[in-house]
Amino acid sequence: MVFSKCASYFYLPDEVWHFFINAYKRVCLFIATIQGGNLAEMAQQIKNVIASEQEKPIWVPSSTLR
Repeated sequence: MVFSKCASYFYLPDEVWHFFINAYKRVCLFIATIQGGNLAEMAQQIKNVIASEQEKPIWVPSSTLR
C-alpha cells in the first residue's frame, strides 16, 4: 500500500489522500493550520476557526460602497 504525507505528522493511504485533495479543490472555503496536541484541543481550535470565519462578511452590496 502506498502512503502520502499529510501535514508533517500523519500518513494516509494514497486513495484517501487523493479523495481529500480532490474534495479540497472542489470546495475550498478557507484554509487553517491546526496544531496537533490532543483531540480536545484540536476540536476547540477547529471550532474557533469556524466561528471566526462565519463572522466575516461573504459579500458587500455595491449600494453600501457609495
